[in-house]
Amino acid sequence: MPGIELRWVFLGTLIMIVVVIAFGALLGGVIGGFAGVLGYLVGGMLIGRLSAGKTILEAGIAGALTVLIGAFALLRAGGIPASIVAMASLLGFLIALLGGWLGEKWQEAAGGGK
Repeated sequence: MPGIELRWVFLGTLIMIVVVIAFGALLGGVIGGFAGVLGYLVGGMLIGRLSAGKTILEAGIAGALTVLIGAFALLRAGGIPASIVAMASLLGFLIALLGGWLGEKWQEAAGGGK
């Protein structure tokens, strides 16, 4: 795919996984679940800020991969209805895209504009 750096997609996926788990673990419970979703925003912003490519696409793809991994883990663990997992997954993906866009704006404001 032109303009997309695959290393940033995979590195971004790793960043997002770490941030989502860290946010969720630090706060725990239901609040930790919501904080974990916000991890997608922070992860997307970091990808957008640090990557020189089409960062919103990289953040979106990384968000989608992270969502798939998280959804698989939640469904495998059981106890959470599939409809809740699907809604949380969609929310995580959209928030990752928003984070990528905000990261691009952050990069432009810092003088690394595209």
